[in-house]
Amino acid sequence: MKRKIAALVGILSFSAIAPAADLVSLRQAEKISLTLTAKPLSPELRKSFLAGQITLEALADKLSTDPDFIENFAMFYTRTMGFQLPFHAYELRDAAENESFGSITSQQYPEGYNAEYAKNYDKEHMERNAIAMRGPLQVKLKDCPEGPVLHFSANPVSIESVKKAAATGIGPDGRAVLEGTLPFWKEILPIYERGDLPCGSNFVDVKPWWDPVQVSVDSKYRGLTSYKATPLVVEHCGGSDLKLCNTTSLGDKDRFTDLFNRDLMLEPGYYIAHTVAEDRPFTEIVTGTDTIMTGTYGTWMTFNGPRLWANYPGGSIDDANHPIFKTPNAADRKHYRIKRNALHAGVLTSPAYQLLTNGRRAKANKAYETFLCSKFGVPATAKPDPTDSNPDLTQRAYCSFCHKSLEPMAAFFNNWPLTGEPNYLYDNKTNPDSRGRFAGVDGKGAAGFGKIMSETEAFAECTTKRAFEFVNGRKMSAAEIEKQLPTYVALLRSSKMSLRAVIKAMLADPQFLKPTKE
Repeated sequence: MKRKIAALVGILSFSAIAPAADLVSLRQAEKISLTLTAKPLSPELRKSFLAGQITLEALADKLSTDPDFIENFAMFYTRTMGFQLPFHAYELRDAAENESFGSITSQQYPEGYNAEYAKNYDKEHMERNAIAMRGPLQVKLKDCPEGPVLHFSANPVSIESVKKAAATGIGPDGRAVLEGTLPFWKEILPIYERGDLPCGSNFVDVKPWWDPVQVSVDSKYRGLTSYKATPLVVEHCGGSDLKLCNTTSLGDKDRFTDLFNRDLMLEPGYYIAHTVAEDRPFTEIVTGTDTIMTGTYGTWMTFNGPRLWANYPGGSIDDANHPIFKTPNAADRKHYRIKRNALHAGVLTSPAYQLLTNGRRAKANKAYETFLCSKFGVPATAKPDPTDSNPDLTQRAYCSFCHKSLEPMAAFFNNWPLTGEPNYLYDNKTNPDSRGRFAGVDGKGAAGFGKIMSETEAFAECTTKRAFEFVNGRKMSAAEIEKQLPTYVALLRSSKMSLRAVIKAMLADPQFLKPTKE
């Protein structure tokens, strides 16, 4: 086997380029870049390549860790798994009340400080509101002689209540604010002082994301190309395009939640792509206990997580105090590796996977198709029997062909809703029996299923086939499955399940590098 792998590396290794690259090798370099990142070579890399400062092998090595590769590979697996449209965060419901989530930017911050609600403003409540107000704001439109002005959405009574509480320590009901809350009243005060300014103030010209060309909210503003906004609104909304904020004045315009929806959908893909780019064992995609979140994702969870974490396996995550939750920044689009807990199993326990599959059997079937490249099927000669109503699908005629295997696989997901639930809900209370069986091996929970699946030959073969499809833009032919698949699978196993090593070998294949006919 070692000789076989050595031969593979020898055959598929890149040839060193000449001191100055010729046109053919430049086209090969461009093909590698387009394959890995979906983008042509950057001017800097092109210059280095033409000068003979970087080889094709080094180029493939560099680009296979690039953020554009992560985005491209994540999108490939997102499509492969069957995601079509971003999820809607409003589908999620909290653990205690089963109520749908609202966007954090569709709230009034906070909910009308007045005497009627004063009893609610304890330290925990005020701290939560203060954290929320560090992020995106909801803005309103008001008419001024200089044009339409976007300002912080708050009513005059709330503004005066907050100012009084912060300055004097006297709450809206005329009594002293509750113990421990004064620092938070003072923290939110600048929002109320600077969030709404009178007409004629020193506003900033902005072109909000929902109206970037010209002001179209009212014909009286015909000809105006920009809105006005208070500096504080620009600060909290991510810049002059206000990309993180929405406005009640102009309908449902919530860019922040749109970004979260996208990040939620791409979480499995990002986890898979980072596994490759970081040269981690590819088995982690179905066994890993961590995940990938953006800063935007973390910000959304900062506001809504206290109502949602109880739905997660174990009722929480190990990294609950990670900076993306404790010091949230909605404009932070960087990726972070977040620790969950031992009940998790890579993408199999991600919220997106649950929302996609929406049922225990569907979860097992999606894993079977995506990570093992297999499908349940019924022999062509089999015929359904309308008289057979056996409730045990593993015994019912016709149904048994699939369900003898599917039911034991679905049992791994018994902590999740049986079917029809568009939400991320893990049963942490009744502790159902989640023992299942697959490939002749018993295990427990999604983590057990992921471990068993990752150790099968079918997983290694399917992983390799997916990589080939990513590199070549097509599935392996029967001849390639016979001649090339075993060699690539051997490389995958010998490299400690490094799919990045396999992808780089595929990029070095002479058939891949061979110029196509014009």
